[in-house]
Amino acid sequence: MTGTSSPLQRACRDRIADELDSIRRFREGGGKTLGYLCCGFPEPVAAGLGLRPLRILHGASGQMEDAGGSLVRPDICPFIKVVLGGIFAGSEPFCLVDLWMGLATCDHTRRCFSRIAETAAVHTVQLPSTRTGKAGGYYGWQMTEFVRQAERLLDVVYSPDTVMEHAAARCAAGKVLAEAALGGSLSPMDLHCLFHLFHLSDPKGLDETLRSLLKLADEFSPRFMVALTGGALTLEDTHILHLLEEKRVGVLPLGCSGLQSVPFAGMNGLPVSASPEGLADESFRSLRCPRSRPNDETFDYIGEAVRISGCSGILVKTLKFCDLWFTERERLRERMDVPVLVIDTSYGEGEAPRQRNRVESFLETLRA
Repeated sequence: MTGTSSPLQRACRDRIADELDSIRRFREGGGKTLGYLCCGFPEPVAAGLGLRPLRILHGASGQMEDAGGSLVRPDICPFIKVVLGGIFAGSEPFCLVDLWMGLATCDHTRRCFSRIAETAAVHTVQLPSTRTGKAGGYYGWQMTEFVRQAERLLDVVYSPDTVMEHAAARCAAGKVLAEAALGGSLSPMDLHCLFHLFHLSDPKGLDETLRSLLKLADEFSPRFMVALTGGALTLEDTHILHLLEEKRVGVLPLGCSGLQSVPFAGMNGLPVSASPEGLADESFRSLRCPRSRPNDETFDYIGEAVRISGCSGILVKTLKFCDLWFTERERLRERMDVPVLVIDTSYGEGEAPRQRNRVESFLETLRA
């Protein structure tokens, strides 16, 4: 991250460092971790097996993108290159993962997990794009098979009680985070750091931690708000957020590393069932992803959130070679009641001025 850090951001970084240290100690004591990329994975399933779930969304840099780029064809998503670069280089947080949930959501992720399987343990699961009950049932069946295999290989017993404890803690933390995001009074960077602490942390007691951190937030009174959606933002991917903060523009984070990733906003409370298939079904039904077919619910979700919050525009930040969002750009512009900017990015040098020029021009078209 660049720019001047606020007290909340510094405290979040310290807390993230503490979480990483906790993960190291957990593994040194014989514990196993499960790494995943997509918020469509029902995290409490891993907790029910005694695994420490880690959503890997940091460690991105141009250097790591270049390192991973040597392992795959050039037209692959920059984040996939970062993941591969980090794994093959043995850098953190990638080297802290004992088992990867190989949730295949596109051709890029399929290639990613195929390469990861050369050096690390991967359990492959297909997340269906078709929005039908049958497709959701298939996803649930896959999750049940994962639990059965993990029980046998790890010599553990799936614990519904642990599942519900983990889910309750995540919901409590998610509620605090969602209310802070929807309140509109946090700076873009403060909000970004809080979400990334949520992605990495053990959720037990995290709601109280988030409340304590919110007391450190500097006053931020945005001139207006924009909705931010698109691909997942890594911790280091902050060029646009810094610019918005500089221009005193607030952010409503609607993407899969934002409000869609917290259970309070995505699943409306505790899961109905602690079973693997029940948890998978709820995750499947809560997804608002452009890859879904049909994906009308995705556009409805964005449009309704923009109307309720009074956002003046929509920023769709995607990564280069990600057709999932980029091919929907005209449909987005047609269906939304506010201006839309779709910008494809990477982690390489030269990104900051390019992103600044495009976003500044876009902001000038919005109301002051």
